[in-house]
Amino acid sequence: WVQDFPLKQQGTKPNEINSKTKDTTEFKNCFEDVLCEYILSIAKGKSIGETLLRITNKLKKHDFSGARGILIPSVPGRHKGPLMYRYGHMRLRTVLRQFDLEKFKNAPIVAQYSSVGNQTSTYLKGELLQSFASRKNASSQDKLKLELIWPTHEQVRTSLEGWSGGNSLCCPSKNNKDFFTTEHLFHKWKGVEELGRNKANPHIKTYTRYLPDTCELAWVLLTSSNLSKAAWGTLERGNTQFYIMHYEIGVLVLPEHLQMPIFSLTPHHPLLGSKKKTIVPSPHFFTWDAPKKIRPRNSIRVQLPYHLPPKLYTTNDQPWAWDENYVKADHRGIVRVVK
Repeated sequence: WVQDFPLKQQGTKPNEINSKTKDTTEFKNCFEDVLCEYILSIAKGKSIGETLLRITNKLKKHDFSGARGILIPSVPGRHKGPLMYRYGHMRLRTVLRQFDLEKFKNAPIVAQYSSVGNQTSTYLKGELLQSFASRKNASSQDKLKLELIWPTHEQVRTSLEGWSGGNSLCCPSKNNKDFFTTEHLFHKWKGVEELGRNKANPHIKTYTRYLPDTCELAWVLLTSSNLSKAAWGTLERGNTQFYIMHYEIGVLVLPEHLQMPIFSLTPHHPLLGSKKKTIVPSPHFFTWDAPKKIRPRNSIRVQLPYHLPPKLYTTNDQPWAWDENYVKADHRGIVRVVK
């Protein structure tokens, strides 16, 4: 068997990728440190503090240098100074700023969620989108486009669970803002048919940036953060303070970050064995269904739970809202009356 994060050998030091950065935002990407810091933040002022401390002490005995994901945590509070850049969307902004994503500068950004907070266009298409679109040497000339993936009420009605499947899609009608529709942000949820998920309602939360022509991905974020200020945070007091209300955590992966040594599990085998470590070139991310002819040999197929590009809402599509009455019966003969 193989253990991803084995116990540290005596004298092993944590592997901190990009630890030499001079960024004043104190970009911090030691997987072990970020994980333990997040766990301990939960413990502050709570009776479970000692238990969580024991957990982090055990975690620190393991070697996380092989971790190739980047943690994006959110911790409640009003954060100032360097702490502003350790959490929420400001953490994501700081991390993405370390990577050369020039070819994706005009690529759309997808936000797929299962709950949405009370949004404003200024926050969603300004502050939050700036973080999603962050990259090394970003320019004000970059064309920023946001695509929100959210089920229509008809998709919920015809889903595996019918109307009751919408109970986990937390959105009152007041939070489906008019500008979501008038500015063509809404796109249909469509689960992957080949996996039998085309009629499954989503509860997953994913964010990504992609090239529409090839479905190549700049990065993928799998997280607990829904589309809300409470989860992602919001800047206050002239951008000198960052306010977050929820505990959240996600894992960001980028192709460049997956460059790693490959080793043999059978180093002494006469045919399969090899004691020499090799470095795999920085791969490319593509959606799993991207045409083979456009995928480089070292590409990695990412199994997103939906197809890209997503389909824009038509004029007849209505976004799901869980506080609306729906008189058309689902496949079980049930209508939805909530008020």
